[in-house]
Amino acid sequence: MGNGSADEQDRVRLEKAQAIGLFRFQLISPAIDDQLSTRARGVLVRQVAQGWHSDPFGNRVRYSRDTVDRWIRAWREVSSCRSCRRRRFRAASRSLRLMLAAASSGDTATHRNVP
Repeated sequence: MGNGSADEQDRVRLEKAQAIGLFRFQLISPAIDDQLSTRARGVLVRQVAQGWHSDPFGNRVRYSRDTVDRWIRAWREVSSCRSCRRRRFRAASRSLRLMLAAASSGDTATHRNVP
């Protein structure tokens, strides 16, 4: 099959997924502020979607507005279902796990590499 044990391959895959999830969170974090108006949030999302970004592996990538909006919806869906602050941390962790799961599932259609 390949070099390395299955455990090593799983560890590498997990590290890659974590890097992608954290990268995605960094991109959307300014736009998930509850204090933002809809208009201000839209401006931030458009700025992210219009810009080129260096992903964790050094590739220059660009994301569609729909993709950025989907990441924000996923974040809100999980974090808003919690009623108390103490559970908010768990919600954030779960949302991050959802992003990581999407990244590790081979969801490569969500970004485009520069030729």
